[in-house]
Amino acid sequence: FLVLTLMWIVMVYLGATKSYGAIANAFLFGGIASALLLFFLLRRPIPFADHMHAGNILFAYLVGVIITHLLLVRTFFKTFTFGNRLEFDCLRYLSKVPSCSLQVCSIPLAFG
Repeated sequence: FLVLTLMWIVMVYLGATKSYGAIANAFLFGGIASALLLFFLLRRPIPFADHMHAGNILFAYLVGVIITHLLLVRTFFKTFTFGNRLEFDCLRYLSKVPSCSLQVCSIPLAFG
């Protein structure tokens, strides 16, 4: 569940930047990788002690989710460059997408 939570957070940021194609491609490649690994593991299963087939199915799903997450993180770091290592360097992206700046500026109002 940790990987799914991390994937959701990255997807929210990428969705705010309207990187819908990158999100769709990440899910497509993760799903294909999961299906191919599942097909392979059903023919040559990993010998788990209990529930061998269920364990292989879950393992194939986990690998697909991890691949999806890694592709999303790669897109995130390509979108938000961290060149000069400033702590709040990612906020300069707000100048490119003004609709995001409204959300960031309303955060202090929510907690004030």
